[in-house]
Amino acid sequence: MLPVTATVVVAAVLGGFLLFRSSGDGEPRQTGDAGGAPEGRSLFTSKRDGDWEVYIADADGSNPTNLTNNPSTDEPAAPSPDGEKIAFRSNREGTNEIFVMNVDGSEQTRVTDGQGQNFFPSWSPDSSQIIFTRDRGGVTGIYVMDADGSNVQPIISQVRGHSGYTVVHSPWHSRPTFSPDGDEIIFEAENNGNADIFVLTLDSGESRKLTDEPGEDRSPAWSPDGDLIMFMSNRDGNDEIYSMKPDGSDPTRLTDESSRDAFPAFTTDGDHVVFETGRSGNADIWIMDVDGENAEVLIEDPASDHIPQWLPE
Repeated sequence: MLPVTATVVVAAVLGGFLLFRSSGDGEPRQTGDAGGAPEGRSLFTSKRDGDWEVYIADADGSNPTNLTNNPSTDEPAAPSPDGEKIAFRSNREGTNEIFVMNVDGSEQTRVTDGQGQNFFPSWSPDSSQIIFTRDRGGVTGIYVMDADGSNVQPIISQVRGHSGYTVVHSPWHSRPTFSPDGDEIIFEAENNGNADIFVLTLDSGESRKLTDEPGEDRSPAWSPDGDLIMFMSNRDGNDEIYSMKPDGSDPTRLTDESSRDAFPAFTTDGDHVVFETGRSGNADIWIMDVDGENAEVLIEDPASDHIPQWLPE
């Protein structure tokens, strides 16, 4: 079992090059040059069956399959690095709880204990722990637990009687991910009425703010080598994908569309990014190079597809 300060990372990875895009009927359509399909499977949430469900699809976006099949809100989802489990948030029992299931959708099991509202799970590198956001009475913190739901401990908490780092005087801290070396945690928090991105050094408990713009900077994602951070921001008028160095320097806008581009996630090799976009009129899943070039459709449907991740082989 890892200690609280151990490495935890969002499993949102993809390797190779995009060759196809998927139509609503699940049939792939070729859009790029030959070069080898990515390994693994795509993971996303969708309303194509009437409510938010967790879906899995082939690497080219074909054969989308509803894994959760529950008349509730099941999203977002996070695959374990070993490729065996998926964690997701569901309100099927009346409160927002974290569930874990097998990659085929079987054995859907609640792992949080009904303490507050629980969101945004992600996994430790060895798949033994889950880190997540917990809301207690409108004040959110970041917690970690074993994959079976035991040994829940706060990492960032401002709830009276709880230990953990107080990072910034904010009513919420959310969407945590850990650096690849496990030394730091990155997250979003309210700061003077805006959402900004912060990083916390676990050994010292010291934090620093990486963004400080009048817009909303959210959904940070660390590159596999730790050299780059992706995030979404509306600082230029609408949500776009940006990158920056781990110290917050060199912020670079990667997308420039009138529609919303959001929720970036790195590929396995760090050379590509999957993201949600409204370019076709509703939310679909696209992929692009890490510099923002060569953006292409991966998954599209008349309904909304949301918050892409990648399930490793």
